Amino acid sequence: MTRGDDHAEHDTERGAGAAVAGSRRRRGTELSRRDIPPIEMTGVWIVGIVLLLLCLGVLVGTSWTIHALDRRYRSLAAERRELNEWRRALQEASSAASSVATRTDDYIQ
Repeated sequence: MTRGDDHAEHDTERGAGAAVAGSRRRRGTELSRRDIPPIEMTGVWIVGIVLLLLCLGVLVGTSWTIHALDRRYRSLAAERRELNEWRRALQEASSAASSVATRTDDYIQ
């Protein structure tokens, strides 16, 4: 070796390309991206696409449900406003009747 001991030795044969065992070996349990078989990468892509489609389906389903229920909620709100008007009218009539009865009682005494 002509350089320091921390450099890997290269094979002298032309075209060999890879460095001969140097100081930077991977441990047996470590994987690099190149070590993952293509079928596993395809599985990762499939899982990712399925999750994306699932999220998209939830978004569209929620939007559709809100739109479908919107008509029902509008009719319930209109009915609630009408009932509030009736209740207010009854309360006013009741308070008016009680005030008339109080005035009549005052005149009688």
